[in-house]
Amino acid sequence: MNILKRNQFLLITLFPLVITFLLYIICPNFIRNLWEILDEKNIDLFTGKSFRNINKELLFLIASIYSAIVYFYWVYKNRDEIFGKKKLFRSIIIFLSGFLVAFWMYSGTIASLICYLVLVLVLVYGVKNKTYLKPQLPIILMLIYVLFQFISLLWLPNNIDIKIIHKLLIQVLPIVLFFAVCLFHLTGKEVSVFISLGFKMLLLILLWSFISYFLAMTYYGENLLSCFTFNKKYMISSSYYSFLQITIFRHPSFLSWVFLIVGGTAYATWKKHFEIINIKELILYWLLMLVFVFMIQSRLGQLGYFITLGFILFFEIVQRVSKKAIILMVVFSIVLFILGVYGLINYTSFFADTARTRMFSLAFEYIKDNPIFGSGMLIERELLSILGYKYDHLHNDFLMALLREGVVGLLLLISWVVLMFWHSIKTKDLRLFFFMLPTFLIMETDSALYHQKYVAITNIFILMTYNYSKE
Repeated sequence: MNILKRNQFLLITLFPLVITFLLYIICPNFIRNLWEILDEKNIDLFTGKSFRNINKELLFLIASIYSAIVYFYWVYKNRDEIFGKKKLFRSIIIFLSGFLVAFWMYSGTIASLICYLVLVLVLVYGVKNKTYLKPQLPIILMLIYVLFQFISLLWLPNNIDIKIIHKLLIQVLPIVLFFAVCLFHLTGKEVSVFISLGFKMLLLILLWSFISYFLAMTYYGENLLSCFTFNKKYMISSSYYSFLQITIFRHPSFLSWVFLIVGGTAYATWKKHFEIINIKELILYWLLMLVFVFMIQSRLGQLGYFITLGFILFFEIVQRVSKKAIILMVVFSIVLFILGVYGLINYTSFFADTARTRMFSLAFEYIKDNPIFGSGMLIERELLSILGYKYDHLHNDFLMALLREGVVGLLLLISWVVLMFWHSIKTKDLRLFFFMLPTFLIMETDSALYHQKYVAITNIFILMTYNYSKE
């Protein structure tokens, strides 16, 4: 009974998958024909091709209701752990922050609004309780970089419309975050509670994603292992968008980014507080995520998965082997990584991206004209309009910094990233490290700093995982 009680959440999470497999074994034809194919055509956002779709409304409804019931049941059962002896106001902040991560998969806009609300609540709490601490260098550098972005508006060309208020508002968030970090400080246990709130829901989403994938591949009669390739067109009969239905937001890279952050920080949480996240849940999460990043063919997800998992294995092994073995292991991993990326770039078309190539080429033409201080914040709007793209960033935060604020801005941004990593090592808190690792990767391939929906995740994790000192 104690084993069942300790693994209650895991068993309830797995229940739909067990039922699906049992039905498939007992009556496979029923499973194959369970989902009615919609008559309307759906468009793959990347290829532009139409595909027929599994009944996404019904699947989404079942997955959402089941996940919500299980999630809030777990919250209720662990209410003492989540809300405990903390002040109610403080508990609400932590719960809203964790709920933001969980709900982001369903609505990035609402998650962004929750982020604004959390930051306001933190400021009120900090001022009321007088919990201000002197800002540390990584946070100061973050503020300097953000302020420098606004200063760069002074040399923005006159033909750029700077009246786009919502484009500037997302750059205000880090300024508010600066004061929030100085005013609000979590204990190690509270950080773990925050991470577990996101982890539990994302585990449910991963499981329902796998069920969706299983049903789709069964219906189309395709091999379940066919996703394990570096080819976005691995499905012969349809597109992977036909089973990516359990979330409203469906950008492969950003979904992978959040799953990687939560998976990495959940590992760090398990190391510190294994009673909140147990090892069985963690293993299931990483197994499901392996399938997920391949079934949606996310380049960031696939590389990020093995890089993040590599660091997890490194931290597990490092205390058990000699320094010589560690050095050999690091050298081998770096060589293997370089050879792997070289092979993917030169012998597959997986990393071929015409849009990024065009954006990067034109961006460097702009950079040549203003290499030191850049061309000003929002200059990317002019560049993207020339190319006819509707993006609002260049899919590389470091290139955005170089374009907007020149070498000065780029050095500030790189220094901030390095200092955040160093702070996580200095304080021996791997939760900040495993937030920064996937974020560094997304900054090179998309954006963690220049889009409102994604900035919400960036800001809330900095607020919740940045510790002033060792536990």
